[in-house]
Amino acid sequence: MKFSKSRKHGRNVRIFLFMVIFALMFNITVYADPPPGVETGNMNTLLTLIFWLVRIIIGVGGGIPSLIKVVQGKVDENPRDFNGGIVGLVATAIGVASVSLIQSIFAPGAGAVGAATGG
Repeated sequence: MKFSKSRKHGRNVRIFLFMVIFALMFNITVYADPPPGVETGNMNTLLTLIFWLVRIIIGVGGGIPSLIKVVQGKVDENPRDFNGGIVGLVATAIGVASVSLIQSIFAPGAGAVGAATGG
């Protein structure tokens, strides 16, 4: 049983890391200086929507099962389940915050990349 749980957690970690790497690569290519006269407003709007979608997926995918675990642990008076749910909520919050951080670093006009490119 523990082996299947570790596989599931490993798969979730791989999916999360893939999304983070994809977001980094996508932002680096999108926020390069466009040629003069090229409008990038639509692409920036699309990126903002994608980042909100990723935040919602991480928040719902990690938050709801963690909340269920917290409630079950409290009702069953099982501190292990309760603490596991709290850890899940903290991990979910860190995931959502990391997506926000990645977006703020690579946004035009913000962070090191935006300042270096004059965006």
